[in-house]
Amino acid sequence: EGAPLIPPLNAFIARQEKCPNRIDINAGNTSNLCLICNGEAVAGWDIGPCNEYLDYLVRRHTDLPFDIDGQIAGCGSLNKMLFRQLFEIGADFYTMPPPRSGDPAYYHTKEITLFQDKTQLSDNLYTVAYFAGYLFVYALQFIKGEIPATFSLFGGGWKHPIIRQSLDNILRQNASFILPEHKEIFKTIYQRLGTPLNIAVHPYGQWMESLLWARMGYCFDQRIPWTTPALTGCKKPTICGIEAVSDLNRPTNDYD
Repeated sequence: EGAPLIPPLNAFIARQEKCPNRIDINAGNTSNLCLICNGEAVAGWDIGPCNEYLDYLVRRHTDLPFDIDGQIAGCGSLNKMLFRQLFEIGADFYTMPPPRSGDPAYYHTKEITLFQDKTQLSDNLYTVAYFAGYLFVYALQFIKGEIPATFSLFGGGWKHPIIRQSLDNILRQNASFILPEHKEIFKTIYQRLGTPLNIAVHPYGQWMESLLWARMGYCFDQRIPWTTPALTGCKKPTICGIEAVSDLNRPTNDYD
């Protein structure tokens, strides 16, 4: 398993920005985080669903590709019963200590029956968006020692206002709902969380995938290990990639 793939790039950018201690959070279909200490990626793991449930619900019940600007979820409210069911479905994964790689199969194939009712679409969307923000903070319990106060956000999920607002509120101890059995976990997280909080969108967020392939290519060429046991559970620091040679003399119309 190679995920998450991006932490070494997060650390490289953090060094360029002279921000050696922070947490980068990627909000994609499956979200992940990277802990950067003294300019190095010391931990990283997949967290759980972010856009996955949102996009699935919208495409199932509407003609839209996604919840544009959170317009549907913004009309809803939290369904606490659904929230608990969502956590219980993926609990084996969410409570697994890192390193760990996620896949929608861990939590996506079992919830279909929870989302049958189209009349509750706005409430369901609000709930899964809040759930995404909740999982980000819940995952901080696996960080050892003090938790950095700086959070850098990238990935399309942060364009959804409910996800972003949920993360902000929960990190700032203004959560509208925490499962009773998690209250001690969150209390400990808040005690270890540095201050003052700095939560901001990553300045290169929209180019992260392009930067990732460029940096990986450079590290492969220079024989610099990309992934480490702390990030993906591999046995030793590993150079990632293969070298492929193209025949540039072939006519261009011969290429697919």
